Order: sequence, then structure tokens, then C-alpha cells
Amino acid sequence: MLNNSWNKVINKVWSPIYDKIFNSHRFLDARKRLVEELHFHDDAKVLFVGVETGADLELIKSLDLEITPIDLSADMLEKAMEKFDHTSINFLEMDTQHMEFENESFDYILGSLVLSLSVVPDANVCLQEMIRVLKGDGKIILFDKFISKDEVLALPKKLLRPISSF
Repeated sequence: MLNNSWNKVINKVWSPIYDKIFNSHRFLDARKRLVEELHFHDDAKVLFVGVETGADLELIKSLDLEITPIDLSADMLEKAMEKFDHTSINFLEMDTQHMEFENESFDYILGSLVLSLSVVPDANVCLQEMIRVLKGDGKIILFDKFISKDEVLALPKKLLRPISSF
């Protein structure tokens, strides 16, 4: 299992090339289809958990939202902020396992590849935090991939995943 210090190292390496890989072809097409199906209510408070370089933010068409993207990696956040420097989006460097928000703060919480790719040391803790900061009638939307603990990943998939154990 990864720890947050190792995650920061991995993201420092990934940040310059992240968009070239994850903002193209199948990855982009799948995320576009997901986002197109989302319908936010006006003035909704939206939390993006593990926003990385802001690739998913670029797909959101509604400007009447209060958007708060968080990520543990300052390098990834810097890339995201460059794309949205003339907006009111409030980017925050924050651990998704220990969010600094009040209970029931958000109408929607979006997480893209944050639970299954070993991005957080404990996906269960991250999910519990999402539930804690979600309003009672809110929605959590996860774009993730999950595999059985018994399934063995093919070599190309292993190469796309961060190193998760030594």
C-alpha cells in the first residue's frame, strides 16, 4: 500500500505527462460520456476529490457551480490551476483521507480514479470522508476501475498503475 509521501513523488513524475496519457483516446472518451450524463442543480457545491491536473474540470459545462477541487499533489494542482487561472475555482492541497471541511458541505462529490489506483493509502477511509462531507441528499460520482483481489493484472495495466508495494 502506498503512503502519501510516496504518492507525492509519483505525482511529481506523472504531472508533466499526465494529460498526454489520461486526457486522450479511451480515457477521455469514457470520462466525457460520464460527465455528459451529469446534471448539477444551479449553485451546487461540487467537490472534486483527487483532481490531478483538472482534466475532468475541463469537461464541466455549467459555470453556476461552486467548485472545490482537492489533491494531495502540489505539482498536479499547479497544472490544474494553470488551466483555470481566471475563474473562481478554489483549488486546495488536501489529503482526501482527512478533509478539512465541515460535515455535509457538498451537494456533489466527484472522484476520478482516486480509489482503485492506489492513489490513497486507504480507499475505505477516503470513501468515509466523502460520505462525511456530502449533504444528506447529495450524490457521490466515482469514475474508477475495480478488480477482484484474486484477479491478476496484465503487464500493460501494471505499468499504468503506480508502484503499490515493494
